[in-house]
Amino acid sequence: MPEKKFLVIHLVVTIIMLTFYGSIAAAREMDSGAETAQQFRENEITTPYSSSEETKHIYWDASHGTRYRCNTDDDFYSIAQELKSRGYSMHSGEWSVLDLRLSDYSAIVIASCSAEDTSYSNEEVNAIYDFVASGGGLLIMGKAPFAYEGSASDTHTDYNRNIKPVAEAFGVNFIDYPWDDSHLLYDEFTTTDLSTHLLFDSVGELTMKWAGEFNVSAPAKELAWQEGLVVVAAVEDDGLEGKVVITGDYWFMKDMTKAGNRQFSTNIFDWFSGKLDPETEKPEIKIDPPFNDFGEVEVFDTSPDLPFYISNEGTGNLEIYNINLTGPDVDEFNITDDKCSWVTLLPSDSCYLLSEFSPVFVGKKEAVIDVESNDPVLYIANATLLGEGTSSDSEFVVNIESDESDSDLSDNKCKAEISEESNKCTLRAAIEQANAMEGENTIKVEVSTILPETELPAVTDSVTITGDFTLDGKNVV
Repeated sequence: MPEKKFLVIHLVVTIIMLTFYGSIAAAREMDSGAETAQQFRENEITTPYSSSEETKHIYWDASHGTRYRCNTDDDFYSIAQELKSRGYSMHSGEWSVLDLRLSDYSAIVIASCSAEDTSYSNEEVNAIYDFVASGGGLLIMGKAPFAYEGSASDTHTDYNRNIKPVAEAFGVNFIDYPWDDSHLLYDEFTTTDLSTHLLFDSVGELTMKWAGEFNVSAPAKELAWQEGLVVVAAVEDDGLEGKVVITGDYWFMKDMTKAGNRQFSTNIFDWFSGKLDPETEKPEIKIDPPFNDFGEVEVFDTSPDLPFYISNEGTGNLEIYNINLTGPDVDEFNITDDKCSWVTLLPSDSCYLLSEFSPVFVGKKEAVIDVESNDPVLYIANATLLGEGTSSDSEFVVNIESDESDSDLSDNKCKAEISEESNKCTLRAAIEQANAMEGENTIKVEVSTILPETELPAVTDSVTITGDFTLDGKNVV
C-alpha cells in the first residue's frame, strides 16, 4: 500500500508540474508574439533620416493578404524610396492595426491589392477611425471590381470587397459592377479634370489604370474626375483632426513615370503631415542650352567637348538624381565630365556636363540627355545632342549578286532595296552611293558573279573598284 500511495503522489506531482510548465510555455509563446509585434514597430521606427525634422512613419497595412507584389519592397519600392528622401519612412507589414501602437505612425495605407484574403473587422475600422480622428492620415486605394485582364469570360471578383468597410466609414462607397464597355475606367486613362485642392499642387494631369468607381457622401468630397466619374476624393472634416484620401486606383503610385503621378503621390503624404502649403518653396530645373549640335565629324574621330549647364531657377533646393544618355544613336555620344549627378543645387546655383560626339557610321545622329530631379513639374528634364558623321573616303562592300538600287542615297550607306535585308549591298547600289558622295570612294566586290538586269550607272566620281568577279559574262580582276 505505501508503494502504491507513493506512485499516486508521484503521478499527481508530475501532472501538476507538466501543467505548470505548459502554462509557462504558452505564456512565453504569447509574450513572443507580443514581442514580435513590438519588435516590428521598433525595427521600422528608427533614427530619423533628417536631423532637423522628425521622420514621419507610414504603415502600409498588408495584414489581410497581398496580391502579387503589392508591398513596399516590390511594386511600391519606388514610392517608399521617394518618400524616404523627403523625410518619411514607409514600410508594409502583416500586423493588424489592432496589434500596433498607431500613435507611432503619421499615416496608414490601405489598398485592395494588400487586402486580398479577409475583410476589415468592425474593431479594425473603429481603430482606424480613431486614428484619423486623433490626427492621423489615411490613404485608401481601390481598383476596378472585375478580373484584371477585363475579359468577360474571367470569373468576376469584387477586388474592393475587403476595404469597403473602411472606405464607407468615411463616406465613400466602391461600386461593384460587371465587366462591360459602359464603364469608362476599365483601361489606362489620363485625366486633367482636377480640382484646385492642394493635393494637385504642381499636378497638371493624373494617369490611372483599371480604376474603380465610387459614390461620395459626407464627410468625403469629390476632387478629381474622368468622364464625369469620381476617381479621387478626400476627407478633411472639422470633427476629425486627421485627413483621408481615397482613390479608385493604386497603379498611379506604382508607375510614377507618368506625368503628375509622382507629384500627386508625394503630395498626399505632405498634405497629411501639413507640409503642403501654397507658399512652399519649390525647385525649378533648367538646362542650357536645350541642345548642342556638334556639326560634321569624321567617322571614328571625336569632336571637341560641348557643355550643358543645369541651374536651379526655383526657390527650393533642387536634388539632381540620375543622368542618362538615351536615344537612337546613344552609342555615338558620350558624357565626358559629369558635375551634376547626385548634387543638390541651392536656388540660383548651377553645375555643368561636358559631352562629345564620336560617330561610328556616316549620317545624321541624335541622342538625348535625361536628367532626373525633384522638380515637381519636370521630373525628367532633357537636352538633345545632334551631330553628323561624315567620311571623305568611303568603302562599300558588295555582298550580294542581285541588281537592286540603293534604298536611300542621303544616308551614305549602301543598302539595296531588298525587304528585311538592310545590310545587303549590290554593285548598282554601291556605284549609286559612290556617285552621290564626295571624296575618294572604294567599292570592294566580294561576290563571284554579277548579272545586271539593265546597264549599270556610269561612274561619275573618283571610285576604285576591287575584287575578282564576273560581270555580264566577262571576268573582272
